[in-house]
Amino acid sequence: HLSEIESQVVTGRKVEAGARIATMGRTTNTGTIARSRAHLHFEITLVIHENFDAWFHQRNPGSTNDHGAWNGRNFLGLNPESIFREQVRLGEDFSLRQFIRDQEAFYTVYVSKTQFPWLRRYVPLIRLNADLNPDEATGYEITFNAFGLPFQLLPSKRENPINATPLLLHVNESIYQRYKCRRLIQKQGKQFKLSQTGQDLVQLLTFQGQ
Repeated sequence: HLSEIESQVVTGRKVEAGARIATMGRTTNTGTIARSRAHLHFEITLVIHENFDAWFHQRNPGSTNDHGAWNGRNFLGLNPESIFREQVRLGEDFSLRQFIRDQEAFYTVYVSKTQFPWLRRYVPLIRLNADLNPDEATGYEITFNAFGLPFQLLPSKRENPINATPLLLHVNESIYQRYKCRRLIQKQGKQFKLSQTGQDLVQLLTFQGQ
């Protein structure tokens, strides 16, 4: 919990290294965080699902979600340093929407759903499929970056004879070798597949329960 922000912290003021900006509490619902572990996060994130709590309890029956929609599993982060550097480089031409749309593709999955909250919340991430009448779409091809952010959604009409959804379509192996921290993808022999973490992410992304 953040208990007090210093009075000199105001919009537009430059903060010097080492300056005190706030006093942070260390209490939690389960006790007290050790002083050595107490820290402050600065994040730029996208919300996955407005009804995360329903998904959580369906996925983890009997478990407690102390943070509601603010559970960390319901957020997908962007690197603030990369955003600020690009903003400085481009100046007034910088667009956060374009920054997100230009992420490096890690893997693409097909889901046989045409309505889910991410589509409504982040409409600019939907791409036009010039070869497909929108009314004929049976699902979406969703492309993720290395950290699991779905930054491109393409309407698709795809036969799925084994009814596998999500269906893994493509993996950028060079990214797989560089970024393994989230372990969204697994490799068995020469074949890639979604890990349980990767499957959970797609399930939450496309969750339609109330």
